[in-house]
Amino acid sequence: MGKYTAYPEKFDRQLDKVFEKVIKAIRQETDPVSIILFGGFGKGEGSAEIKNGKIIAMNDFDLYVITKEKVPASFSDYLTEKSSKAIGVGGLDFVEHPGEKYDPLKFFHVDVRCISFDELSRLRKTQRTFELKYSSQVIWGDENVLDRIKDIGANELPVPEGIRPMFNKFDTLLLCMDEKKLKGELDENEKRIIVFYSMKAFITCAEALLVFSGNFKPTYSERSRELKRIFHKEFPRLRKKIPDLPKKVELATNFKLKPNFNIPDSVRLWFEARDCLGTVFRYVISEYLSLESDDWQTVADSFYSGMPFKYFEPYIGEMLERVHLPKILSKVLLPSQYFLNILYAKKLKGAGEFTVKPLLSWKDVGLKLPVPLFLFLFSIKRNGKCDAKLLELSKKYLNKIKTVRADIGWEDLRKEILCLYGLYYLQKLI
Repeated sequence: MGKYTAYPEKFDRQLDKVFEKVIKAIRQETDPVSIILFGGFGKGEGSAEIKNGKIIAMNDFDLYVITKEKVPASFSDYLTEKSSKAIGVGGLDFVEHPGEKYDPLKFFHVDVRCISFDELSRLRKTQRTFELKYSSQVIWGDENVLDRIKDIGANELPVPEGIRPMFNKFDTLLLCMDEKKLKGELDENEKRIIVFYSMKAFITCAEALLVFSGNFKPTYSERSRELKRIFHKEFPRLRKKIPDLPKKVELATNFKLKPNFNIPDSVRLWFEARDCLGTVFRYVISEYLSLESDDWQTVADSFYSGMPFKYFEPYIGEMLERVHLPKILSKVLLPSQYFLNILYAKKLKGAGEFTVKPLLSWKDVGLKLPVPLFLFLFSIKRNGKCDAKLLELSKKYLNKIKTVRADIGWEDLRKEILCLYGLYYLQKLI
């Protein structure tokens, strides 16, 4: 196993040359303390294929640049664009272009985020910080920089850290599926991205449950093994519904390490992954919000009304603890999430999608957008038709965020939801 992937070490040298170009592009613009490789490749579990003796990365490269001083978010975006160009890829995020066909070169980018050296010791207890601390690698500069990040126990990650990744997987699952693909009208690249995103959905099921149970692990392989170890004891209700979930996660993890796209029916796999993710999501939400039922309408109604009161409490509580104030004040500070709505309104305006509705409530629009998203996603039936009730609910909740036509078509509604969620996601708030 190599430094970056599950393939032999000889392929590391090929990736080293790629990263050298990225490092050069970054150092031309700034004098960093360190450059850290994050994500799958940082874990040594990057998704890649071997073709004609060459390694071809399939997933984006994720980097953290540790700067001497704090820099604006726009600088991170600039480094993302320049680094992507340096290795000859399109530099675009597929999430930002829901109406386009998937192109693996066009939608490959180097995702660069900047953190100042001083900020490292103040990072919040999030899944991202946990992975940065325990499963990333310094590829340039001060190799001890990660020691500045405070230790985080697996049981210290708040439950929302397991919930948020499921939002993103709902988004990518819907992103890669439309009316034509449901009918089997898809090319090879489209089949591949459906398989890829479906496999990632299975893996996210494990991540969500491990965070929820306080058993999160740094790498994908460790997570797969841990879920297998605890699943039957910790999740008896889920065991009845998806008894083979650990096996599905194991297969998806093996796929991530060494992708094999020889899967006969990608659409069938998509439905299987979607349904597993939905079952896990409903389980976690019903437990977290203490719901008596986990049907989609109950989950949607309770999520929309109740989640803004619970989601931010642990993060605000951690902030208060650092300044030696009682955590109970977190409830008083919940309306501060309104700031996120201001940021989102600016993002909408810049994209020509402005709507005033997100500004009419203090509740974070980022906790409202997932509701029409998951309702629409789960309205899709295996025969290609839709559950009319869930589809109408999706429209109802989307109208609370942005007014849509009463006669809006299926595909236009899908694109509207993806556009609005994608613009929130691309703010990189975490």
